[in-house]
Amino acid sequence: MKQGLQVVKTWLDGLTGLLTGLLVVSLLVGILYEDYFGTLANLNLFLSGVGDKGLAGLLAIVLVTVWYKKK
Repeated sequence: MKQGLQVVKTWLDGLTGLLTGLLVVSLLVGILYEDYFGTLANLNLFLSGVGDKGLAGLLAIVLVTVWYKKK
């Protein structure tokens, strides 16, 4: 059972790393070119939504950042 959970954790870590890399590449493409994928617009929409939520949104971002740095 423990080995199976370790395999799942390894897969999820790899998937998270891949998705993080894709996000960074799509942001760079959006900055260098005409935001072909709409990544910058979606990021702007997300950040404005967090801004509307105020302290709860800020707390959520801080928690995700702390959790991510523990890896």
